[in-house]
Amino acid sequence: MTRKIIIIFLLWFVVKATNGQNITISLPPNPPANTANWASGGNMFTITVSGTATLAESRILVYIKTGSGQVVCGSNQPATAQPTNIKPGAPKAWAGQAALSLLGDNCVLPNGSFELCVQIIPIKNQGRNTETIERCMPFEIRPVECTAPTNVTPAANQTLSTTDILKPISFIWTPLIMSAKGMVTYRLMLWEVEDGQTMFEALYNNYPLIIKDIKGTTKYMAPPNTFERRTAKYVWRVTAINENERPVCKNAQSEPTLFSVNMPEMVTPEPPKDSTPVKSDSCCANKMVDKGNSVNISPANVAAISQQFNISPVNIKYLSAEIVSEKESTIDTACMKCATYEDWIYNFVSQNTASWNGGTAWNASPVNNSTYYPSKMIEWHCNQQGNLQFKFKIPLPENKAGCNRKSTICIRFRFTDENCVSCEKIICYEISN
Repeated sequence: MTRKIIIIFLLWFVVKATNGQNITISLPPNPPANTANWASGGNMFTITVSGTATLAESRILVYIKTGSGQVVCGSNQPATAQPTNIKPGAPKAWAGQAALSLLGDNCVLPNGSFELCVQIIPIKNQGRNTETIERCMPFEIRPVECTAPTNVTPAANQTLSTTDILKPISFIWTPLIMSAKGMVTYRLMLWEVEDGQTMFEALYNNYPLIIKDIKGTTKYMAPPNTFERRTAKYVWRVTAINENERPVCKNAQSEPTLFSVNMPEMVTPEPPKDSTPVKSDSCCANKMVDKGNSVNISPANVAAISQQFNISPVNIKYLSAEIVSEKESTIDTACMKCATYEDWIYNFVSQNTASWNGGTAWNASPVNNSTYYPSKMIEWHCNQQGNLQFKFKIPLPENKAGCNRKSTICIRFRFTDENCVSCEKIICYEISN
């Protein structure tokens, strides 16, 4: 009888020792899809092992699998599992980044059901328990619920005037509504809607004119002269993005909003049929004084032309500059060389500006039935008088080393005053390169 009691006691002790080990897993509530985010916050990822008397020499393996048993996250293999460094009799815990390091991967999980599994693998030593201990905890990755931001201004179908776009333009939207969102980064994007396009075609086919990331606020101030001074349509939207530049949730994008810039057409009245033509420099009540010019040739073989006028006493509302002729001196064909962008030669390219009375330089709008440079004619809309300075960039034909080419470029300047009366000046520039 006594012998039976001893055997029963020993069996109970072995079972107790075997079952005394316990693995506890704690995951954040509604775990984020990106496991890298499990290491922060008040409820971070933790693993605790108790009943460690027989686990002094052991390794730990952590991985994530689907319900069908397929491992979808975890780079460690049993042969390379990390040592637990457990001290006998003392619980061992890993929390936050330490627990993630056991997983070995930062994974972005799709929506669905998963299990996070922890295995303690004792190293086989004589006289020690060699059974692998495993605990798996089921969890789900659910779609993040949120309410999309809403575009406020510029509002749908709003029309901006030429006066409006000379000032900073406010883009304002409502915030994304989502639990535990933290600081949100909004990506503002704006596209031009070309003739014949819908705003959705512009969204998916055109290159954006604005791409701007704004952190923690729902407002962006576009600087003056962001928009060219011409009639055009634009569409804009914002998207709440995460650190991987992806939408933070399914409804992270605002609905696209269409607005326009309206440039009134300048109408030049027809002269009476019996009128006698007058010289171009005496057709206006204004005095237009040529204040001189300069021409510099850059190392890139581009003529930088600066032309100044003084105009008074009536305000000018419309300016244009047109390359009306270009003539080259005779040149040995052995000196000729094709330019990288041959179709740019003797055209306005890059930034061409006009500034009144030393003020802010305004970029020109091209007039060639498209919105892109190069162009033979460029224009500005304004309401000024006084000192006027133009700056042009015109690429020249390229030469081979040791050669010289001389060109004459003539530009017609057209000025239309506030009474819709127009006059012109043609100025020619002698250029040697």
